[in-house]
This record gives sequence, C-alpha cells and structure tokens, in this order.
Amino acid sequence: MCHRAAGMEHDDEPRETYEAIGRRIRARREALGLVTRELGARMGCNHSAIVKWEGASRRISLKELLRLARSLRVQPGALLDAPEDRPRDSGDEAADLVRQLPDDDLRRAFVAALRAQVQAVTSGGRHLRPVPALDPTEED
Repeated sequence: MCHRAAGMEHDDEPRETYEAIGRRIRARREALGLVTRELGARMGCNHSAIVKWEGASRRISLKELLRLARSLRVQPGALLDAPEDRPRDSGDEAADLVRQLPDDDLRRAFVAALRAQVQAVTSGGRHLRPVPALDPTEED
C-alpha cells in the first residue's frame, strides 16, 4: 500500500530534487507504455500517488521508491541519479532495452545470447555469431 506522506512543506530538501525524481518516474513509465492507473495497479496503490510523485506535490518514501523501481523494472538509483549528471553510454541503452522485455524468461534468454556474443568477440573472434531465435521455452 502506498502511504500518505507529508507534502512539500519542508525546506530541508530542495523541491528541484523531487521534481527531477518525478520527471524520471514519468519518463520511465511512459517508456514502458504505462498510464498512471496501470503503474498504480502494479504497485498496489492508487494512481493519484503516482501523479503526485511525478508532479512533486508529494514526497516519495524510500520504501515506496524501492517498490516503484521494481514496478518500473529499473534500479532505484535510476530514479535518483539524474541522467544529465552523468554521460549515458551504449551499456545504459542496452540495459534499458533488456528491462523493456515483457518477462523474466525472455530477459534471461536475451542476456544469455548477448553474453555468448560478447564472449565470441572478446576471445579473439572479432565476429558476432548468428543469433538463434529467442524462445525461452526451447531447450538447448
């Protein structure tokens, strides 16, 4: 359950911090193609909490942030760490793409295929292997 928390009446943390977190929440939710009601349902809370976090009209607790990150399939730090504060690289993009896959079995199959490609290239092969279809139900 998402708990009711104090608003933004405290000045001990800058509002800009919560606005930045809200922008990251919204960007990730939209990247996954979710509306606030769907994300709220994933978390087991009302969509109004999502709207308030995204709009920085309500502070998010650490417990809520952890649950939210799981629901958005990101590390909690991704919601706290401003992408503009660090350069993004292709590894960030690859991780984002893997997180968008719809289920754990497919993500594991994709990572296994990627691991095989990396091993082929780093072991001196310099060429990528043909990639078999990613069917997590198929046995090797």
